[in-house]
Amino acid sequence: MQSSQIKILHVISGLNDGGAEALLYNLVELNQTNRHYVISLTEGGKYQKLLKKENVEVFTLNMQRHINLFLMLLRLRELIKVISPDVVQSWMYHANILAGIVAKSLKVKCIIWSIHADKYSTLKFKTKLVVFIGGLLSHFLPSKIVYSSKYSLIRHSAALYPKRIGVVINNGVNTNKFIFNENNKLKKEILIPDNVLLLGCVARWDAHKDHKTIIRAASKLNAIGLEYRFLLLGDGINNENQALCKMLKEQNVEENFILLGMREDIPEIMSALDIHILSSISESFGNVVAEAMSCETVCIVTDIGMPADIVGIYGGVFKVGDFRNLAKTIEKFYKEKTENRIQWNNRRKGGRARIEEKFSIEIMMNKYSKLWESCLDL
Repeated sequence: MQSSQIKILHVISGLNDGGAEALLYNLVELNQTNRHYVISLTEGGKYQKLLKKENVEVFTLNMQRHINLFLMLLRLRELIKVISPDVVQSWMYHANILAGIVAKSLKVKCIIWSIHADKYSTLKFKTKLVVFIGGLLSHFLPSKIVYSSKYSLIRHSAALYPKRIGVVINNGVNTNKFIFNENNKLKKEILIPDNVLLLGCVARWDAHKDHKTIIRAASKLNAIGLEYRFLLLGDGINNENQALCKMLKEQNVEENFILLGMREDIPEIMSALDIHILSSISESFGNVVAEAMSCETVCIVTDIGMPADIVGIYGGVFKVGDFRNLAKTIEKFYKEKTENRIQWNNRRKGGRARIEEKFSIEIMMNKYSKLWESCLDL
C-alpha cells in the first residue's frame, strides 16, 4: 500500500493534439493521489491549457532548433533539480533520451520511458536513428520501459531495447466520456437521412493512416449501389487539402464524403456513426478504435496487431491496403444492420462491454499506479 504521495515528473516532446499527449492528460486528470508535474520540450498547446485547469504545473522549454539544445538541457536539469521528483516518466523517443540522460545525471531513482509507436521501420531516417540510439541507451538509463501494446514491446526488443525491463500497459478509454448518445444531433447537422449508412474515420492526414484505401473501397460501394455517407475528420482533413480532394475526384466519390477537419465532439460523432474504419498501416494501440467501441460503434480495422485485438469478435478485420475486402466487410455489416437488428445491436453492446472489461481508463490507471510504487522499491 502506498504510504505517501509520489512526485511524478512527466517529460514529453509537446502538448499539442496527439495520442500520447491525450493519454498523459487523462492519466494526470484521473490520478489525484500523487503529485504530477509536466515539462514540454517544445511548445504548450491544447493540453497545456487542460492540464493547468487541473492545477498541474506545466513548463515549456520551446526547443525549436538543435542550436538551442544545450540551453534546453540546462533548463531541463534545473527544473528536475528544483522539482526533485521521485519518478521521471518520459513520453516518446526524443523525450526518453533527453530526459533519461538528465535524470540519470541527477541520480533520480526511478526513470520510466514510454513508447507509443509500433513499426519503427516505417519512420523517417532521422527518427530511426533516434530509435537506435534509444535502444543503446535503454540498457543504462531507464528503470522500466512502458509499451502501449505487446506488439510494440516485441518489435522494440528486436531493436536492442531490453525485454527484461519492458512493461505492457494498454491505453485506457474514459467510458464515462465515450458513451453512446441516443439524442445525437450530428445527422441533423449534416442532413443525413436515418436510412443512409454513416461511415467514418477519425485520423489526421498522414501516409500511415492510409486514407487512399478507404477512398478506393468507397468506389466499390458506389459500384454495388450501397447508400452511404463517409465522414472524415482530423488534422488536415478539409477541402483545402488538394491531395485528398484529388483522390476523391479520381475515384468519383466526392459526393459521398464530408470533410469535417478538427472536431472536439468526438463522442458525439462516434455515437452518430454506424461503422468506424481504421485503415492504418501501423498503430501501436489504436485509441480511436477503443473510443468508438465505447460509444457502441462497430469498427473495421486493419490486421496490424493491437487494433484487431481490441475489436475481437465484435468488429471486422482486413489486410492493409485490401480495399476490396474492406468494401465487402462494410456491405456485410450493412446487411446485418438492415436485416438482423438483434445481431447488430448485440455486436454494438458487446463491443462496449469489451472496452469496459479490458480497456477502461481505470484499468490503465491502476497499472500505472502499481508501476510507480514498485519502481520506487527497485
